Amino acid sequence: MTRPTPAGQDSDTGRPSDLQVLAVEGSELTHRVRGDGPPVLLIHGAFGVLEVWGDVQDSLATTHRVISYDRRGHGRSPNGTSDMRVHARDAVELIEQVAGEPPIVVGWSGGAGVAMELIRTRPEQVRAAVLIEPPFHLPRHQPLPSLRLLLAFKRDAMRGRRREAAETMAEFAFARRGGGNGWDELDERQRAWFLDDAEGLCTEFRMREWFNTSADHISAKEISRWSVPMTYLLGEDSAPWVHAIHGALTGSARQFHTVRVPGACHLMPLQQPAAVAEAVRSAVGV
Repeated sequence: MTRPTPAGQDSDTGRPSDLQVLAVEGSELTHRVRGDGPPVLLIHGAFGVLEVWGDVQDSLATTHRVISYDRRGHGRSPNGTSDMRVHARDAVELIEQVAGEPPIVVGWSGGAGVAMELIRTRPEQVRAAVLIEPPFHLPRHQPLPSLRLLLAFKRDAMRGRRREAAETMAEFAFARRGGGNGWDELDERQRAWFLDDAEGLCTEFRMREWFNTSADHISAKEISRWSVPMTYLLGEDSAPWVHAIHGALTGSARQFHTVRVPGACHLMPLQQPAAVAEAVRSAVGV
């Protein structure tokens, strides 16, 4: 069962806190529920906290019961892991204990990897899925950029410079295909959501582990057999690695419905929340 956190001010909204905690095996998942209607579960990436969904959650809450949460090891949820199987089991607990019925599952970046593992193992728990630019098999599709990223990230992390490592990741992930970087467009509060989660990112960023954020254990051929309705949300100005993955994955799993968002990069939930909300509503025609 869920239990409320102590009353107090929400640092993000300034309103009385509406955060709750769900005890699961090995962790406690801090989450926020807003709105009424068919449920939606929002899953952030290997980098970030539930606050990144603020505008998306508020928009969807006019028509849906929307659940956002800090994945274990991020924000206020302890005991991180890089194992997507564990994160998917956490999502099942939220679905069963909080949503109460199969939701539309929205996964962003590494959170899309969690959504994919959830579909692989518990498809009956997913009404539909909206996958926002999953880093699916990233090292395979972009071997040299991935290697350079890993080496730079590990160098800073091993020196205890975790915030610098997090910024290295941000500059890679949020680069724009047309030039510039979405990271430079964020305000100080938004950047803090990522940089303050540097410990969570360092725990989860394990590209050389099999059950990782790149979902290396799931094949495109396997995905092509899935029957859960899936929308692929693609920013037209996202970095080249995003487009390489999209082409490879949708070329093999042709049941994906792709929605392209003009002007968007990998920061879509923060910079284009209306487009994300519309993709969710369109996923099942509501």
